[in-house]
Amino acid sequence: VYADLETAPSSQSGEVQVEGRLAEPFEALRTYFENKQPNTVLLTFGQLKDFKRRADFVSGFLATGGIRALRSPELNDVEEAIRWLQEEKPDYVVVCATNEMTESIMDNFLQACPKEFVIDVAGNYKETVAKRWRDAGLNGFIQSGQNKIEKLKKLKKLVTRG
Repeated sequence: VYADLETAPSSQSGEVQVEGRLAEPFEALRTYFENKQPNTVLLTFGQLKDFKRRADFVSGFLATGGIRALRSPELNDVEEAIRWLQEEKPDYVVVCATNEMTESIMDNFLQACPKEFVIDVAGNYKETVAKRWRDAGLNGFIQSGQNKIEKLKKLKKLVTRG
């Protein structure tokens, strides 16, 4: 169920190689991110019980491609989040909170957040809300049912240090 980021992808020379395995794209991404790990944070709002499920989902999603994510402290408002981000200086940010909390903060957060951060939101939202956030600078979303390989390849292009 969960990718183990402590175990390196296997590279023993005596192994049988089978082409076309479903794991190959994930192994390639993990190998890439081993050497070019982006500074990734999960920006958590509210209490642990409010964001844990989404933060765990996002951590697992990113781990399948070899991306490690640091979880922020429990944040209560946009100003506190911006101060924390300015100290951490991440390459990539994923907002993890309940739908209600996310909808109450995202407009102000996107307006106040420095534009150098690549920002995604965990969860599904109405298309009108999603479009408004994208127009304000949001990169996209991490959600259940999403094509992981496609999303991770996009992140590879956006957030790795050259």
